[in-house]
Order: sequence, then C-alpha cells, then structure tokens
Amino acid sequence: MSSLMNADLLAQGQRLKGMSQRGLSLIFALLALVAMTLGAVALVRSVDTGVLALGNVSQKQSTLVAASRGTEDAVAWLRARLQASPTGLDADIGGSGYYASAMPTLDATGKGAAAMGDQLVRVNWDNDDCKVDGVSYGHANCLTASDPVTYSGVVVRYVAHRLCVQPGAVGGANSCATPLTDGEALVRCTGGRASCPAGMPGPPAGPYYRVTVRAQGARGTVTFTETLINFN
Repeated sequence: MSSLMNADLLAQGQRLKGMSQRGLSLIFALLALVAMTLGAVALVRSVDTGVLALGNVSQKQSTLVAASRGTEDAVAWLRARLQASPTGLDADIGGSGYYASAMPTLDATGKGAAAMGDQLVRVNWDNDDCKVDGVSYGHANCLTASDPVTYSGVVVRYVAHRLCVQPGAVGGANSCATPLTDGEALVRCTGGRASCPAGMPGPPAGPYYRVTVRAQGARGTVTFTETLINFN
C-alpha cells in the first residue's frame, strides 16, 4: 500500500513540475513577444522619422531653387530699368518692391519685431500689413514686396534695395556702397610694394543692390536669401 502511495505522490510531483515548466515557458514567450512588439514599434517610428526628415529636406531644397529663380527675376527687372534709363533706379518704385536706399534697419524675416517693434522696417510678404505671428506693429515701416510668382508650388516674392544713404542721384551727400576704384584698389594693394597683382578692378562702377527673396513652400517651409548685385 505504501509503495502505491509513494508512486502516486511521485507521479503527482512530476505532473506539478511539468506544469511549472510549461508556466515558465509561457512567461518567457510573452516577454519575447512584448520585446518583439516594442522593437517593431521603434522600427516603424524610426522609418517614419527618416521619411519625414527626407521630406523636409526636399521641401527646403525646393524653396532654395525657387528663391534662386526669384533672384534672377529681380536682377532682370533691375537691369531692364537701368537699360531703359541711367536714372531709372534713383527713386523708389514701391509697387514693384524696389527701394532706392539701403534701409539699414530692415528686418526682412520679422524676427526682431517683438523686441524692437516699429523701429524696424518690415516687408509685407503676406499682404497682412506686416504682421508678425499675427501681431501688427503699425504701417509706417511696412514695405511692399514684388508681386508673388509661383515656381513648382513655391510662392516667391522679393524686395530690392539700392545700397545708398537716400533716394536720388549718386554722389555728394548721397554716398553709396560701390566696388573699389582703381585708385582705391591701388592704395590697398601696394602697402609699400613696388607693384600690384594682375586683375585690378576696372573703372568705377555703379552702386550695389541688395535683393532679398522669400520663398514659401508646403508644410510651412520658408527660405530667405540675400544677394548683392552690381552692374558694371
């Protein structure tokens, strides 16, 4: 009788041990499933982030290309005015986004508006009276930009400034930023030497012009570029 009881107890112990082992296997299987799920979620998020980053880079590149075309449009417009008349750029032409003075307080991006308000000159890029983040800082220093042009879904506008103290003819009190003349370059390059290197600047040229372009694409992507132009 005792041997039968011992056999039953042994059999029950073996069954309990087997059930315990199967329970541990289930726990490990569940832990492995959770780890694999977390890994899959992390991989999906990583892929999504990579795709989003590539999309943003693509949008930024498209606005840069469009801004370049906007600069070319501005240069063509400036050149045409000068070819039509030597004094064609001596006065403001606000309706076309051109201004005959440098305006050193120009804040084309609007980043300084909150700190300095109406002390800065802003550009009416969105036809909203030069608001910055929905806030109006007055109309006195609000410039009109060129008409918008769209290139491959990117809206481009520009303002051009002649780098002079004020509108009007160049000379006298109205000094302008210009390339070096032969005499100025000679003084700077000699420095006590007997000769200067080849490739000296030619005759005095006209003033510099600064072209500021804003290109606005999808997803709120905005690119600003600034280019200095001189017509010899």
